[in-house]
Amino acid sequence: MVAGISGPRQQRGSTVSVRVPLGRRKEKMARRIFTALGLLAVASVAPSIAAGDKIHLSVDVSKPGPTINRNIFGQFAENLGHGLYEGIWVGPDSPIPNTRGIRKDVVSALRHLKVPNVRWPGGCFADQYHWRKGIGPREKRPATVNSAWGDVIDTNAFGTDEFMDFMQQIGSTPYVSINIGSGTPEEAAEWLEYMTAAAPTALAKERAANGHPEPYKVGFLGVGNESWDCGGAMTPDYYVSLMKVYSRFCAQHESGAARQRPNAEDRGRSRHAGYGVDRSRDESMEEAHLGLGHQWSFAALVHGSERVAPLNEIREVRTR
Repeated sequence: MVAGISGPRQQRGSTVSVRVPLGRRKEKMARRIFTALGLLAVASVAPSIAAGDKIHLSVDVSKPGPTINRNIFGQFAENLGHGLYEGIWVGPDSPIPNTRGIRKDVVSALRHLKVPNVRWPGGCFADQYHWRKGIGPREKRPATVNSAWGDVIDTNAFGTDEFMDFMQQIGSTPYVSINIGSGTPEEAAEWLEYMTAAAPTALAKERAANGHPEPYKVGFLGVGNESWDCGGAMTPDYYVSLMKVYSRFCAQHESGAARQRPNAEDRGRSRHAGYGVDRSRDESMEEAHLGLGHQWSFAALVHGSERVAPLNEIREVRTR
C-alpha cells in the first residue's frame, strides 16, 4: 500500500518520492503522520514557491522497517557524585522508601523506561574497583578512597550482590566491567566464578552464604574501560595482548554473554595521543585475536554515550 500526498513543489515538472517502510498494522497511523509531515513541508516552502506548483510524497507502508537493537540504549551506574550512593543506594535503614537499600522511586522510574542493560562499576572507577571489598556483611566491608572521582570515601556498601539485586528489581541485564587497569586475570576470573558458578565451588558457596545460592546471569562483560586513558594509558598493542590473557581465563560458568572492548574511536584516540601505532598493524592484531575462538561472544554494544563499532570489527560467535 502506498499513501500519496500532493502539494506545491519547488521546480516545475519534478516529482519527489519518499518511501518509508512500516508494518501493516501501522498503516493508518503512518498515513496520518505523513499527511501532517507533508502539510508541514508545504508550509515551510510555501513562501519560496510559485502558486500552482506541486510536490508529491508517497509512503510505502507494506514493508517492515529496520530493527534497532535495544541494548544500544543501555544505561550506566558509577560511583560518581550522587548517582550511585543516594541516587540508587540509600541503605535499608534510610527514611527514603527502599527495597533492601535500593530506592523504590528510582526502581519504578527505570522499570517504566524498560532499561535494557546497566553497566557497572564504571567507567574510570572500574579499573580501580576490587570486587572482594564489596561482598559479605556490609559492616565488615573496608572503606576505600575513590581516586577516580574526587578522592571521596567509598564504603563499598553497594557491591556485586547489591548490583545484581538492583538489576533484578528493574528487570535489566547486568553489564559488568572488569578491572584490567589495577587488577589481575585471577581476580577477574574469580569474580566471574563468584557470580556465575553453579557447581559447589568455594566461590559459589561464598555467594550462597551472602544470600544468593542461584548463579547470576551476566549479559555483558566489559574488558577494561577507556584503556587508552584513565584505564591504564595503554597502547593499542599492549591492550590487545592483555585482553587476550583476560579473555582466556575469564570464563562464565553458566549462560553466555557478550564482551565489550574499546571501540574504533578509542583506538584512534590512542594513535592520536602519540603512540605512533600503525593502523594496519593495529587492526591485523585484532583480527588475529578474533580468530582465537575464546569462550565469550563479542557484540557491538556499548553504553549510550559511546559510538557503536562496526559488527565486523568486534563480533565473535561463541562456540561450545
